[in-house]
Amino acid sequence: MPNTNISIGRVAAVLIALSLAGCVSAISGLLSKPAALTPAEYSTLQDAAECGRVLPLTAYATLDGEIASSDCPYKGARNGSSGLDVPADYFALKVGREMSGETFRVSAGSDAFDARIVVFDKHYNAIAYDDDSGRGFDATLNVRLQEGVYLVAVTPTRPGETGAYRFGVMVASTQPLRSYGGLRGR
Repeated sequence: MPNTNISIGRVAAVLIALSLAGCVSAISGLLSKPAALTPAEYSTLQDAAECGRVLPLTAYATLDGEIASSDCPYKGARNGSSGLDVPADYFALKVGREMSGETFRVSAGSDAFDARIVVFDKHYNAIAYDDDSGRGFDATLNVRLQEGVYLVAVTPTRPGETGAYRFGVMVASTQPLRSYGGLRGR
């Protein structure tokens, strides 16, 4: 049986929420996964970020991470925005044909630092950015993505900041069915 990374309790809670809300169309977005990156696409994103540690997203989910001073440096965007001397965690996301044109909610939050997220295309051009649109100093943005590969950077906004964070990518149409409980760090 394939591992779907979804617990029985989570599926039950979602189905109850769907039945209460009368929504069934969101199930496909909730259970779908990002398309798998080819080795060439993955290499292109690593080269674009100038970082050998780009983590592929294998599910639309919320995960825990940690920014350390030894992480890859944030380079800023190649389309004119200046980079800061801060570390970054980079995530690779591939949007397949079946999800092309969907709006994705990208969020990051931390109790240790003021989180920022930047979404780049495969050429490292910034296409979406957020610093404080979430709760408190959390970053949250909605971005419509077409079929292709993208790089998402999670960074602190000020040099010297490090620590634990929560990061999530969801299909925006499924957002009301999931409770983030805020994206505060541990």
